[in-house]
Amino acid sequence: MFSSIFGQDKVIQSLARSMAEGRVANTYLFAGPAGVGKRTTAFDMARVLLCERPKDGIACGSCPSCKRTAHFPEIHPSLLAFQDVLTPSAVVRGEMMHIAGCEEAQYLDAMTALSDLGLIEFSPSAGQGPEQVDCYERSQSAVFERADSKVVSIAAIDRTIDLIQKGGRREVDPRLIRLAEHIFRNTTEGLYQGTIKIWAIRNLLQQRLATRPLLGPRHVCIIDDAHKMQEPAQNCLLKTLEEPPLGTVIIIVSENPSALLPTILSRCQLANFERLPTGSIERFLIERRGLAPEIAPVVASFASGSLGRAILV
Repeated sequence: MFSSIFGQDKVIQSLARSMAEGRVANTYLFAGPAGVGKRTTAFDMARVLLCERPKDGIACGSCPSCKRTAHFPEIHPSLLAFQDVLTPSAVVRGEMMHIAGCEEAQYLDAMTALSDLGLIEFSPSAGQGPEQVDCYERSQSAVFERADSKVVSIAAIDRTIDLIQKGGRREVDPRLIRLAEHIFRNTTEGLYQGTIKIWAIRNLLQQRLATRPLLGPRHVCIIDDAHKMQEPAQNCLLKTLEEPPLGTVIIIVSENPSALLPTILSRCQLANFERLPTGSIERFLIERRGLAPEIAPVVASFASGSLGRAILV
């Protein structure tokens, strides 16, 4: 658990200890600069919270719930994740290879094809191997019907899959289609663009939490970039925080918590994420991104303590 998090030992140890002791809060606020591991930690924590047989705060890795979260937690039916469609996603190459059921060369070819079609912007690691970390962004036009859409359009997803199937190629590897379906169809329920509106909180979050979890012991909701919530949406969320459904865990992620209502902040258990030491970023760039040792310090110096920024440089 949390093995993919760099340079946040203090907060990780605190979260791990509380879960091992069974002291799980209803609502957490993961606060800190962009690109320091808040969202990754939220998904790693969700894996444990959704496990059916956790032991000492560690997911068992073998229950049906763990099998669903092992490689791509966004597809778990009891996890709702609000994410801005244009927020870059850093993914471990092996996780996407597992989803696609393909080898490394085929995975890279599939992601490159998606990029050529204009459906994603793909920034692969310079290194080789399943432990490398790649970065991609989804195209806004690939998942939204109109520029002012509030929710992801199924019709837009279908058009995207159809475009992939045609692909401009005479023969399209079926594994590419499978990969695309996982990216564009199975991980889109909580996508938003620009701001989180009250519609999403009322019709996605509150309706989901009013039902029994389909898999695992509880519902988990991750609200990424929560400072982008409009005030009516925040007030709507506040009603849920005041009377949270039993066992539900909501993880609020924000680089600007001052934009959240004080009444929301008062109901959260705070976890502060700090800027990463330059040395940790250098080590990550060399070991996980395949950068040359003479280049990594230069890139790390421009990152300002943000691993996410270093990946994008």
